[in-house]
Amino acid sequence: MNHGEVEVMEESPVMEEGMTGAFQSMDLGVDDSDKKKEVLMDRYPVPNYPPLPSSKGQVAEEWLYHMRRNMQEIIPGLFLGPYACASRAKLDEMKEAGLTHVVVVRQFMERNLIRANHPDHFKYLIVEIMATLKVSSRISKLSTRLSTSVYPNGGKALVHGSTGNSRSAALVLAYIMSKFGVSLNEASSLVKSKRYSIRVNNGFMDQLREYEPIYRALHSVPDKDCDTRTMKRKLYLDDDDAHPSPSSSYQFGAVPLEETSSFPEGGESPFKI
Repeated sequence: MNHGEVEVMEESPVMEEGMTGAFQSMDLGVDDSDKKKEVLMDRYPVPNYPPLPSSKGQVAEEWLYHMRRNMQEIIPGLFLGPYACASRAKLDEMKEAGLTHVVVVRQFMERNLIRANHPDHFKYLIVEIMATLKVSSRISKLSTRLSTSVYPNGGKALVHGSTGNSRSAALVLAYIMSKFGVSLNEASSLVKSKRYSIRVNNGFMDQLREYEPIYRALHSVPDKDCDTRTMKRKLYLDDDDAHPSPSSSYQFGAVPLEETSSFPEGGESPFKI
């Protein structure tokens, strides 16, 4: 993907509604839960995850209220922040941070407000979240994009939503969980140590708790044993980041988009994901 293009995530299947874990349909031939765990561990060994970046030995920066309007580097090469830090006025700061990619997380109703402001300077990936979201497909696509397109080429990515505290933070949490094989609590502690203002709502937290066994299963089960086309599950998230405070310093675009399938200069084509 070249600069000047805005990429949209394609749909991908996830877990079937009613399933409580990727191993539910497996017939292990044993009843005892401990024996099941032993069989699973033997059949599907835990992947060799990279160590979670540690802030040990670093001096913790005092969190000030105004810092919520800035982006923070959560792990090397991955930033989290609000729309304000990706506004047109922040181009120089984004370049100084070494950003190469921007992941925009928004609702469909926000497409006229939260936009790709610098498509000529950064590669954009837009994750548009409706009221009903298939979380796993978005997380999988985001993780793949970061792992294959950004980091191997020495790139850095900013993930932002409206406030950078819930919807976009949830995707960052999920990525860290999947990438480093850590629990939701461990991922939350790390992200909050960098961006203290995150407040992931209960709906998102419920989905992240469900995602933990899913990602562990998908990482452990060989592709030949796990057909993700049969793994579909609708995950519902609460509304969030839709109505930023009028007193905030966010800079939103005010011109509505025309219903066109092309990319007008400086604009975006409408889509639903």
